[in-house]
Amino acid sequence: MMREVGHITGIYPENVGQAHFEELCRIYPEGYGIGPPAWRPPHERRTWFNIQLPLDDPRMNGVLEVLEHAGLSRVRGAQKKAAHEYRMMVFREFDESDLAVAKYLVLGFDHMAACADRDEEGRIRINATTLPRKAGLSWCHCGYLVSETARRELISSGLNCLKFRPTSIGDHSSVDEGENEVVEYDGRTWWELTSDVILPPLRLGDGLVLLDCEGRPVRPGDFTNGCFPREGAVQNPELRYKASELAAMPPFDIAKTFEIFGNRPYAGRPPSDDNRMTVVSQRFYQICRSIDEKVSGSPVRIIEDE
Repeated sequence: MMREVGHITGIYPENVGQAHFEELCRIYPEGYGIGPPAWRPPHERRTWFNIQLPLDDPRMNGVLEVLEHAGLSRVRGAQKKAAHEYRMMVFREFDESDLAVAKYLVLGFDHMAACADRDEEGRIRINATTLPRKAGLSWCHCGYLVSETARRELISSGLNCLKFRPTSIGDHSSVDEGENEVVEYDGRTWWELTSDVILPPLRLGDGLVLLDCEGRPVRPGDFTNGCFPREGAVQNPELRYKASELAAMPPFDIAKTFEIFGNRPYAGRPPSDDNRMTVVSQRFYQICRSIDEKVSGSPVRIIEDE
């Protein structure tokens, strides 16, 4: 089942007082760091405290109580603003039972390749030395990548709305300088995997908001000043869609979000489509898992009409 894991870092004795700091170390001994000088015994060199545990773990609750007794409060915004504040980031972790029942998922490939944006023809310029030797699936900051073998398997599976674009693959210097580009690597051609299908706007509310680079609500459809999904302290907010809006779309197995996420674009440039998230069907996810068992994902929430 899904669990929420809290991360707290950078708690120092001067923040909470030595007595409270020792109590934190007693509750969660794995969390303290030891600094110099080496001649002092370890218990006298505890200089910082970090914790990473599920929110329902009794040790996490104990740490939160100590921080409260020490006069610290949890920061509510994105940034720490005062000495008495601490920030806890929360990450949702999913197991196979969560993913197996999701109708749609945000796709995640395990292997990452290096790239240098796109060439004049719009092809992703991939560093050949960073492509996987065995797995047929990879990703880079411009998009998802599949080998020719994986592409054929995806096509033969009868999936809807797949689109493949050629890539430009070269050695390290070619990626940096845009010269001596080749179209194959290790006997395999690699393709960008994408889709022309655009999903409806996210259903906001119940804690989910879209904020720009200044922390202000994003105006509908305007991503020129950046766009970041925020759901309290959760660092990987879920995507939410209304069931009737998805049902009104043609059948699809892969689509891109309406929202273009990330920082504001460089001056004079429009927001890049590369920053749209990719959403896939359960069928697409399982086929990718058959190609590479390390494929991951996070469930998309479908809100039923009232």
